Amino acid sequence: MHPTNRFPFRLLLPALLLLLALAGCKKDAPVAERRFEEMTVPQSFTWSSIRNLIITVNLDTGFGQYFDLLDTRDRRIDRQPIREGKAVFNVRLSAEIPTLRIKSPVTGQSLDFPADNTTINFFLDANATAIWNAAADSDGDTIPDPWDDYPNDPNLAIKLLIPHAGMHYVLFDEGWPDNGDYDFNDVVLGHQFEMSYDKNHFLKNGKGKLRLLAYGLTGEYGLGVEFLRTVAGSTFDYAFDQTILFTSGIDTTLEKDYNTVRFFNNFNSWMTAPYQNNGVGPTATPQEFDYTFTWNSEIGGNFIWPNFFLFKSNERSFEVHAFGYPPTRQVNLLNLSTGSDASIRRWNWQTNFTFPNAFYRSYKNLPWGIEFFEESFHVAKEGFQLNQGYPYIVRWAETGGFSNRSWRYYPDNIRIFRLP
Repeated sequence: MHPTNRFPFRLLLPALLLLLALAGCKKDAPVAERRFEEMTVPQSFTWSSIRNLIITVNLDTGFGQYFDLLDTRDRRIDRQPIREGKAVFNVRLSAEIPTLRIKSPVTGQSLDFPADNTTINFFLDANATAIWNAAADSDGDTIPDPWDDYPNDPNLAIKLLIPHAGMHYVLFDEGWPDNGDYDFNDVVLGHQFEMSYDKNHFLKNGKGKLRLLAYGLTGEYGLGVEFLRTVAGSTFDYAFDQTILFTSGIDTTLEKDYNTVRFFNNFNSWMTAPYQNNGVGPTATPQEFDYTFTWNSEIGGNFIWPNFFLFKSNERSFEVHAFGYPPTRQVNLLNLSTGSDASIRRWNWQTNFTFPNAFYRSYKNLPWGIEFFEESFHVAKEGFQLNQGYPYIVRWAETGGFSNRSWRYYPDNIRIFRLP
């Protein structure tokens, strides 16, 4: 492999990787303990540990072959075909990842680089095409078996997990639109997609796995999700036509919109064994919810993202979302901007938008719901605020996400609850 500007790049890369690793992993000491609501948080802070990246790899050859985006443990994040001399990756990743890897699965050539929006020039070995063409292709879809995740299905070729490791966690705190107790253990969800694409990376179908890790709501609420369409980077829009069709696990008669669905109307009636999993009350193995769907990529594109929300069981129009997420079309906008909520009361569902937006944030820029990618997570015990269970979150929030980005790695073990 001979990257463009080879000599200076090789000199600069180790230093760049070191600086990014230090910025992402170095932690400041936790500040003196105080109430979550006493934090002074910049109004520009988004409370998100998930970032959007667009990475373009320019190649001199290899049309029709695949190129992979990996983490440094060689776990696949995305796989893209080489089209018109390039492979373009549009992904959502944990902000804690300092380094990524691009790799040709055909030749094994790879290159590590700082995790950022970037363009990279990459030269494939001359024998790449010969290796690709010489391999068997059982289903005749032009993708050889060694690089076909579905070697016996001509309609599918690529399988991806989103997130690529662990789960997408969403934590809600009860109380919206007024201040809650900021323990963020009232509803704790873990979710992961398994997506199936055809040889051109067009999304065809998927599976979703949802885990309810902790539940401590005092009122009666249900759970819904809105599937947003990713345009590019942090820009999203809506696919209102019949884009998603659920093939198992979900009763679609519960919702009118095709892009929004209710998992269930009431947590209490859905849970087979009531539990809280927060150190108070009953404990149980988290309940799981599996569903499958097909996707019309001609309408909805190939990148989708779930917008989870709570709603009152007897008032569907009363919704609670994670920080910055817009409400669905079923919401009563008059509920917004009441109490401590500083949300706007207007929204155009017909246009695209940049995330996060001006919803579900308090006047002090505090959230009622936060999200992140993580391989495992333990909730704060009942009676402790999230910053007491995870003291390093304070510097992360008050520096606008610059310091202590890995705050979840350093809990106060006395104040978090570990499932038995």
